[in-house]
Amino acid sequence: MTSCSKESIETGEVPYAPCPCEEEKELANLKIPDGEAFLFKDSIPQQIWVQINTKIYQSNEVVKWIILDSKTNKAVLHVKQTKTSIRQVCNICNYPDFAKEWYIPTNGHKVYFEGTGYEACNPTGLADAAYFDYILTNLKLL
Repeated sequence: MTSCSKESIETGEVPYAPCPCEEEKELANLKIPDGEAFLFKDSIPQQIWVQINTKIYQSNEVVKWIILDSKTNKAVLHVKQTKTSIRQVCNICNYPDFAKEWYIPTNGHKVYFEGTGYEACNPTGLADAAYFDYILTNLKLL
């Protein structure tokens, strides 16, 4: 188990924490490439949401964003692969305390992340998405 030392904060290493039913679930066939995402607190401003949708529908580019709920300190990773694919929604089981302290401007902040996806313990939500649990191994501001 990794500690949350000053060194781990600077390198972006995220302390391990299991998802609620990780032992019972299989690794998901989750093809989320590690890399850049946009981090938002609570919501995505309308003008940014328009830019995200334009990027998805015009360039067919993979778009990833994380939303941190400041009331619950829970974070969710969203991935939209192409304009015709369903959105992947990943409950982040171990969003790190150090990242909860980051200043996140209204227009979001670019981050780098790595992790592993699992079948969702309690998949709930809209029918237009696939739901997973996600364990971060690395998260840092860019």
